[in-house]
Amino acid sequence: MIGEENWRDAPGWEGFFEVSSLGRVRSVDRLLSCRDGIRRRFRSVLRSQRSDRRGYKYITLKALEKHKSVAVHRLVCEAFHGRPVPPRIMVAHNDGRPSNNEASNLRWATAQENAADMVRHGTVVTRDSPGKAVMNSADLERFLERLTGNERQSDVARLAGVGIRTAARILRIKRDTIGAPVQARAKLSANDIAQAREMARSGAMNPEIARRFGVDTSTIWRALTRQG
Repeated sequence: MIGEENWRDAPGWEGFFEVSSLGRVRSVDRLLSCRDGIRRRFRSVLRSQRSDRRGYKYITLKALEKHKSVAVHRLVCEAFHGRPVPPRIMVAHNDGRPSNNEASNLRWATAQENAADMVRHGTVVTRDSPGKAVMNSADLERFLERLTGNERQSDVARLAGVGIRTAARILRIKRDTIGAPVQARAKLSANDIAQAREMARSGAMNPEIARRFGVDTSTIWRALTRQG
């Protein structure tokens, strides 16, 4: 059921555009002086929006010398929830749908919270299919099962079509989400790194090396790929 639509000034575009609690954008009814010197009334008009490949809505706004493409979710979030306060500077969609820009569906979030939503919603974007959620919840669980097994993290990530950093982040967030114990040890000494590299050269997998040193697999991956 669609709620009542409320309109507020579009932040940064006051006097020219307004955004609504339902995620719509309109110009403001106003009088403007034209080049011929005559003042004409321009009535309020709903502005059309476009979607990018990921489903996020954008709109092009022009006023005076200002001409800019703006993300609709940021306009709505700023208008109805105030300006972002670090570290919560990203707009999160509560239902996981980038096209749903109702004010009640938006909130300011940290990058970690936004990534956790990705796991909770079971939507993972791959390099091969930008903008499409090619992993549903079942696919994601299988992906995580392989990540925590004896396969190389880079191999699992490549087969799934995601980057190694994305794979490591998903694994870390999932562990935090389900309440699995998180290793307190976050750093490796130079001697640890040397031993880890020797284990890798001997054929040991990242999860096995991570368990040996009491860290997560993303820490091992960074240690093994670091120069020097």
